[in-house]
Amino acid sequence: MRRDTERRTFFRAGRSGQIRTLPGVVVTFKVISGPNVGLTGTAITDASGKATFTWASSVPGTDFIEAQFTKGGKTQTSNIARKDWVHTPKSCMRIQGSKVLCEVDSAGRPTGNYIWQFRVQNLSGTPAAHLFVSGLPSPVVAIPDHLVFSPAITATSPVQQIIFRNTTPGPLTFIVSLHDSKLARCCSTEVTLDLPKCECAQIVSEATPSCFAFPIWKVPPPYVYTFTLQNLSAILAEKVLVAAVSPSDLVTPIATSQLLVAKAVNTVPPTLPGGTIGPLKLSLSGPLATGGQKVCLNISLNDREIDDCCSITRCFTLPSCAPVIDDHFRPLGGATVTRLETGFRISAIGTTGEDGVRLDTDGAETVALSWRPLDAAGPLPNGAFIEMRAAPAAGQPSGKLRVTKTDGKYQIATSIDSARTYKVEVYRGGELAGTRTGQAGINVIVIWPVGGGAEVAHLTQTDHGDTLAFTLDAGESVAWQFADGSTLTGDVFRITAEQPLVHEGLKIDTFELRAANIPEIVVTATSITVDCNDNGVADAEDIANGTSLDLNHNDIPDECDGSANRADLNSGFDDVRGTLLPAGTLPNGANDDDWRIVSPGPERPAKIVIQPSAGWPPPLANTQWIASNPDQGRSTPGVSRTIFQRCFCLGTDADAVTLDLSLLADDGAIVSLNGNELGKGGAFFGAPLTIHRTGAVGDGLFVAGSNCLTVEVIDSGAVVTGLTVAGTMTATGTSCASHHP
Repeated sequence: MRRDTERRTFFRAGRSGQIRTLPGVVVTFKVISGPNVGLTGTAITDASGKATFTWASSVPGTDFIEAQFTKGGKTQTSNIARKDWVHTPKSCMRIQGSKVLCEVDSAGRPTGNYIWQFRVQNLSGTPAAHLFVSGLPSPVVAIPDHLVFSPAITATSPVQQIIFRNTTPGPLTFIVSLHDSKLARCCSTEVTLDLPKCECAQIVSEATPSCFAFPIWKVPPPYVYTFTLQNLSAILAEKVLVAAVSPSDLVTPIATSQLLVAKAVNTVPPTLPGGTIGPLKLSLSGPLATGGQKVCLNISLNDREIDDCCSITRCFTLPSCAPVIDDHFRPLGGATVTRLETGFRISAIGTTGEDGVRLDTDGAETVALSWRPLDAAGPLPNGAFIEMRAAPAAGQPSGKLRVTKTDGKYQIATSIDSARTYKVEVYRGGELAGTRTGQAGINVIVIWPVGGGAEVAHLTQTDHGDTLAFTLDAGESVAWQFADGSTLTGDVFRITAEQPLVHEGLKIDTFELRAANIPEIVVTATSITVDCNDNGVADAEDIANGTSLDLNHNDIPDECDGSANRADLNSGFDDVRGTLLPAGTLPNGANDDDWRIVSPGPERPAKIVIQPSAGWPPPLANTQWIASNPDQGRSTPGVSRTIFQRCFCLGTDADAVTLDLSLLADDGAIVSLNGNELGKGGAFFGAPLTIHRTGAVGDGLFVAGSNCLTVEVIDSGAVVTGLTVAGTMTATGTSCASHHP
């Protein structure tokens, strides 16, 4: 049962039949009958004498409410108000992949119109044959304002395009509705687009930093960003400069010692207005190039002498691609598996080839491992081998790849779903060095590989579906010899089945690493990427970039596991799946999962303080103290106030939003949500500051999209300073993507 979205009542001084009161008076509200009978609440009248009571209902019916206040020893009671609660259906649609571009004419000049590209996901259970756009402010028009789906869509539509005319840069809000073939049934959602200025340039295509970086087991950094620009200025562009700037103001430069952009200066062919530049590829590295970090890049077009220039800014969040080591790892045969700080050791490996480790990967797109050199302790005998096996669900293609030592060389034997021939690719430094097709499954390498994995290969030929591919990493550039006798030089080898396949939606459910005649294998890194919503983007990347919500912090997008809208606001509490540490703990100085420092200086993760100042009390339950400096929370010279921030996202239909928060701070704190002050206090030597707020999107406190909670910690003593905060945000309604870039 969904809750009604309207659930507030208020009483204002001076209205006939209502309570006449003054500012600053405590008013008590009570539901005297109805489905929520007995529910009470208090509020203080504002400057106009108005007090507001907010509540929610999980069942339909009519509540009757009255309010009272005491003045001069006398209690005054209001007239009775009523509230009708009705059942409302769950959200029946979702907009995905929304992208806004400046429309240009044949000469590449901006027309003043905007192109909206998007997909719509139908969640109603009824096939949708029509889409309408309505509710546009005058004089804005949408062309077309009516789309027809044939056949009707029951899941996600192909990419659609609508042009908006007679509008200006800034937010544009309107209604999108889906209808069945007879226009008899429908559902709708409100959409807000941020229309950019079309004065300098626009990004027409890009590939943001991804966990699918190749080779697949080499975890960034460096992160790679690739983009193509269209010149919307009057400049003959010959250089493109890129610099990292602070996400807080999009102006303050980030020191290259913290975030290095390479390459920052790009000389490009002279590009007239309307022309395109790129694709340009740059890498991001340094202390701030970490998973979960928001990165903003100032991208400027310049003439040859860098006299005339203009710039745009692009922001994104770097995905966390860290290896996962958890209980999904199981020993095979007689092997033992011992966890290490950054991996695990497989020992007690015999001669049968049945000893090793199995990974339950729960529908992964890619699975890969890297390991220490297998012969580091001395030569291994002929016949020693390692073998990788990948198995999807029953009835889908499985495969294996074995590397066997034979007379000083290492034979690569591959079998993927009984394929007759294979395509082999060799990469050097991440770039394709060459391809061989029509190969048998036997190839040769001259050294032991130091890494390998399996992935789902999405084939593009007609009547081909998904198959498996296996990859090996030699760790250095070497010669790979193919079955036809030819060779290619490179560091990475990838082999894919060539036979026609019709498998769709292939996922890897288990991955095994087996061995024979090898004393031990020390796995140093693990990479498992999952794409549960099948949008071609790793789940970790979806969550990091705000494309998908993960409000319960289980590393699964909420649209895949049906999670309720819930955000845990606890500081320093490790709720990330796969930790090697006891539940709830992170090492001293580690990055907090969610809380970030946004001022002073560049935005960055807050640091966990395991050994806080002796004067601080223990942290609140399920939290740790966090600070800018993990060394007992020592103060930063010259800094008297530090602002911590934690954002969560609410859909346009979010209701029954409840924010609960408790905190202690040294010396104290001011708490705000979306710029609205919620309270102050929480000095570490006293009682925690507690905050409880309820409401709905659009009530003046909670907003659709990103809601940012800030805690301004005051450091008047300038010795130590920090924060411990516990809380939750819960809501009904749909999840949403962050409105931040």
